[in-house]
Amino acid sequence: MTMMFKAGSLTEGAASSVTGTHTSVSIFNKMIELRDKLRAGIPPSSDDTAMISMMQSVVMREEARAGSLTTNLTSADAYLTAQREHILDLQSAKQDVDLTEIGMRLKQEEIMLEAALSAAAKIIPKSLMDYL
Repeated sequence: MTMMFKAGSLTEGAASSVTGTHTSVSIFNKMIELRDKLRAGIPPSSDDTAMISMMQSVVMREEARAGSLTTNLTSADAYLTAQREHILDLQSAKQDVDLTEIGMRLKQEEIMLEAALSAAAKIIPKSLMDYL
């Protein structure tokens, strides 16, 4: 992450460094430098403390932004899942077949066919011998 010092404002970039008007400092390098100073018994300066404070605020702000994005994506996922289920319900209502209704129609058509065949059988003779 990059912080630019310009007239008291901070802007962030993609690299992992803090950039001033004349200097560029990597966050991790600054932390390692501070660790080495503490191991050598040198107390941190006020500039070091201010730099760490700024780095901490940037990290916390980015963490909050990542949390916000995660929450938004979770909400969007839940919304899309609900919409998908609703659309599938609508599609099902439109396209599904009522098996009872289809069975009744089929039985009705079968009875009508049998009645037509029965009537035709009574009208039309069953063999040629009846004509002779």
